[in-house]
Amino acid sequence: NLPQNECFTLLNNLQARSEDGTIKVSINKISTHVSNNPFAQATKTPLPTRLDLWLQDSTGTTLDTQSVVVGANPDIVNPVTVLFTLPLNNNVGTHTIAVAGRAESPLCSGLNNPQEVLRTTLFIAPPQTRTVTFQLIDAQTGNPVAHANILLDGKTAVTTTDGRAVINNLLPGTYPYTITHESYETKNGVVSVAEQDVLLVLALQKGASTVSPIPPVPPVVPPPTVQPAQPQPSSLPLAKKTRETFDVHIGSLRIPDNMYLGEETSIPLSFSLKNTGNKRLERVKVSVTLLDGQGTRRTIGPFNLGIGARVSKRFALDLPESIQPGTYVLRFEIGNERTKRIIHRQIDVS
Repeated sequence: NLPQNECFTLLNNLQARSEDGTIKVSINKISTHVSNNPFAQATKTPLPTRLDLWLQDSTGTTLDTQSVVVGANPDIVNPVTVLFTLPLNNNVGTHTIAVAGRAESPLCSGLNNPQEVLRTTLFIAPPQTRTVTFQLIDAQTGNPVAHANILLDGKTAVTTTDGRAVINNLLPGTYPYTITHESYETKNGVVSVAEQDVLLVLALQKGASTVSPIPPVPPVVPPPTVQPAQPQPSSLPLAKKTRETFDVHIGSLRIPDNMYLGEETSIPLSFSLKNTGNKRLERVKVSVTLLDGQGTRRTIGPFNLGIGARVSKRFALDLPESIQPGTYVLRFEIGNERTKRIIHRQIDVS
């Protein structure tokens, strides 16, 4: 099961953050072609990589996608870091960011060229909003002015008997406002909202308003409920047959970054899987191979996964006594005869 006459891609270190109204995403990639020789003697050629990114909200709705072809790595060990920038568009809450990578080269034509997928989540907090409080007084007497109508950014408010009105949920910015009252002159102005709530104390002059008072919003009267006519049995649509899907989602796959010869004799590994299809998965196996030219391998399973079921396991892959310091690739094969995922990860042995 060592790579031979095929292409493979490694994705690592997927990170995402919100910054200045955008989402910044970074990921490391390596794509390699292995010639048709035993792995230890094979020619290994760095290749360009096609990366596809998509952003989904907590309901699974896709908000944005991006695709790019990135040039080949300088060698088969050192990755290339790729950056994406996505507009935030006032999206808040928990988001899933996924990046899929596959080698993009004529060398891979007709060869096994599996796609590598990494996912991460990013919580985007709602933007902080501010409040503008209007305090209206009579310019001559200093008494509060009640029942004045205030219009600001499409929001309306009416002052109470103490001359106050509050407009909430304003993002930082500059807003024009209009104040009307049947016994006072209309007052127009602009208020700037920044990092703190704002209190505006304004004096109104007696006189006729030059703008009609803002009418109160009429109550919404729901339309009468009409019971839909029941279809005749002959007109009922035939139930659609549910398409069978077999899919296993890799929730986590953990390996150490480094191993130290003389201190450790095996690689500690762990994984978490979930059956995201609509059929029970039978005889699922997880196999890991150290691509060291000797085919060092360990298999966990078989085990069964019901619909929506999860499983987490820990195990270890023994290091061969003859292993030398260097950078190696671990090849994971996960699935059964219905569905299979192949993932590669790097590990440094020193």
